[in-house]
Amino acid sequence: MHYHSSNYRQHTGHHLGNQFPAKQRKTRNGGRRKILKKLKKLSSVDLNDIINFMSAYSPRNLSTKRKLIIAGMALALVTTLGVTWYLSKQNQTNLVDNCNPQISELKYKPKISPGIVQNINFTAVDVGTNNATIPGNIAKALVEVTNPSGHSANETARRLENIENHLFSAQFNKTTEEGNYKIRAIVEDKAGNVAIKHGSFDVGDNPAIHSFSLEKIPSKGLAKILVNASDTSGVAKAEIEFNGNKEDMVRLPNGLFSYNITMPENPADMSVKVYVKDPFNQTSSTTAEIDWSSKDAFITFAFKKGYSTELAGKLYDNSNLTRQLFDEDRATLANVLKIASNNATDLPKNLAYKVLEQIEKDSRVSNKITLAKNVFDNLAELETYGFDRIDSIWLINNATRNGFKDLEGLKKALQFSEGNNVSLNFENTLSHSALADTGAHFPQIFKYPQETKYLALQVGDAIYLFEIDKIKGKDYVWAGLVVPYSEWRFERLENGTFESLGQKLLYGELAELSKWADKKVVEAAARSLYPFDELMDHDLLGSNSERYFHDENFDKALERGIVNIKHNGTIGASPFEYIYRLLLDDIETKSERYQRAFNAFEYSYPREPWPNSWDVWHIEAEKHINASSEIALVKGFPIALKIYDPPANPNFYITEQASPYYSKIIGAMLNRPTIVLGAPYPGSINPDHPYKHNEPFPIGKNGEPLGFWYKLDTFLDDYDPEKNPYANPDVKPFIKLMVVSDRISKRFNYDQLEKVLNS
Repeated sequence: MHYHSSNYRQHTGHHLGNQFPAKQRKTRNGGRRKILKKLKKLSSVDLNDIINFMSAYSPRNLSTKRKLIIAGMALALVTTLGVTWYLSKQNQTNLVDNCNPQISELKYKPKISPGIVQNINFTAVDVGTNNATIPGNIAKALVEVTNPSGHSANETARRLENIENHLFSAQFNKTTEEGNYKIRAIVEDKAGNVAIKHGSFDVGDNPAIHSFSLEKIPSKGLAKILVNASDTSGVAKAEIEFNGNKEDMVRLPNGLFSYNITMPENPADMSVKVYVKDPFNQTSSTTAEIDWSSKDAFITFAFKKGYSTELAGKLYDNSNLTRQLFDEDRATLANVLKIASNNATDLPKNLAYKVLEQIEKDSRVSNKITLAKNVFDNLAELETYGFDRIDSIWLINNATRNGFKDLEGLKKALQFSEGNNVSLNFENTLSHSALADTGAHFPQIFKYPQETKYLALQVGDAIYLFEIDKIKGKDYVWAGLVVPYSEWRFERLENGTFESLGQKLLYGELAELSKWADKKVVEAAARSLYPFDELMDHDLLGSNSERYFHDENFDKALERGIVNIKHNGTIGASPFEYIYRLLLDDIETKSERYQRAFNAFEYSYPREPWPNSWDVWHIEAEKHINASSEIALVKGFPIALKIYDPPANPNFYITEQASPYYSKIIGAMLNRPTIVLGAPYPGSINPDHPYKHNEPFPIGKNGEPLGFWYKLDTFLDDYDPEKNPYANPDVKPFIKLMVVSDRISKRFNYDQLEKVLNS
């Protein structure tokens, strides 16, 4: 292709005369040939061109007038020369038409990093007639590069030394700006013919991600992503992709990019991908996995509910039941966290933790989730957020598990627990329900803490354990039996007739007893003052000798207990009150029945099986009769009733096996703690299943059980064949303590006897 200079200038914006500086121009007289050559390239001429042209070959600093004269002369000359040239052109070989510069494919890197030198190589040849290459005919070559901002720069393409001298190369080192760079390779042959080849390359680098941090913040329900990245042109944006969504990250004042992902209340594995882009959409990326653990989700659950996340984390770490609630019952868990937060005490003292811990430890609880739900429902409804005593936790846990009348009663029982130091560590957890029901049915007794404790123990063991309360409902048994008897005793506590159990346990006979006896012995003695089991077992008027409680005929036992404590219009009092008045009257009048009771206390014992014990007791009994008539009446009055029938029933009858237990009722009437002990007959033929004998033992003021087996040594002598001719050497001595009638008992073997008999 043939390019005239004016056309080239018009299309490229460059004048070859300026782009390719010529050798030093010759003088005006010696430059005619060069002038002609320049003129040939003009496709059109205007006045300014002529002036400029002539000025280049004229002396400098011409005036305007002289320039115009020269221009006129040049115009005439050009016209003449043009005609001459045109005529000669028709008869000569035209180099422009028959030579054609060609540029092969440009070779360079399509993309480089900023600041890197770009090498642009190409082959340029001049092709003449018949496509023949004219070696060495390329006169000049340059490479023009335009940056993304539109500014151009030129670099001369130097000819590389090789055989054909066709290879050109240019180096471009101004690549600091990122973006697309335009290339034009331009060559000119010696005849002035021009060829152009276009190309382009990109300058840019992917952003550098220097650091990527992922911080889980369960206490705020977040996973925080921080990215530190840079790029030569600056980072335009950072994006984060997770769960199918792509969001812009926030650029922080320090240049980091941040994004907080709101995490779920459930464990999750989440893939996160971060893209960092520069202004030219060059992108780098990195990925991470968020392992949102069960603990993370648990703490987030607490955060979203507005509860202490610190306590939540500690509960999760230290309580298996807490973790189980998170998986199975989050409504209950919310109550747990509410109680924990409101209690605001650290583990292990936090109320919620202690409640859960006790439920976990209790092997009797099969469905711990259900119990936890019910307990924390109760705590929430009671708006109770703290207990100082573990006893209170046992109380609410076990009362909830076993059932109770109402929340108000439970609340009063909890207040009682918190206000006193009396131990509520009941072996039978039904007694905790009984304590809650005491709050509902007879809260007056809370005035006397130890009375309250043993009332609850007896109701739990003698009534709830045997499900007597389920026969006609709790209200029925409380209204008919428990409350009437408790009111009777409470009245005497209030008017000073009776010394309270608290006084007895702190200063009295039970305090002395506790110095040496097993705690079960002390407990049984204190229980005897609330003898609900015996009230249900015996017909107090002696009309019916059947023992309904002993025989587990609990329907009839319940009715008997109510009859015994209920006012009887015929006798003008309840049977219990009738016997009580009779007893007090006999004490006052010193009646024959009263005298017979003393005699029974001293002599009504089986002498032959226990001769050594009999000899000792016969002497001791007289001492105690003289010291306390009440002691004698506990043992002797039931026997005296059989001999001297009360007026209400001239045929009063009580079996010999029943009379020791009937003695507990007489003991309660006299406020004398009484235990019933059983021992095997020394002469029993079958040592594996010996016959047993039961005896009542009221507790003396000095803490001694006062009864037939008064001394341990003589009791043991009765089982020694050398000291008792009736003894079978194969029968081993033991004592059985009757705790609740003979339905609940504790056995003391040979090595334990000193904890139950006076030693």
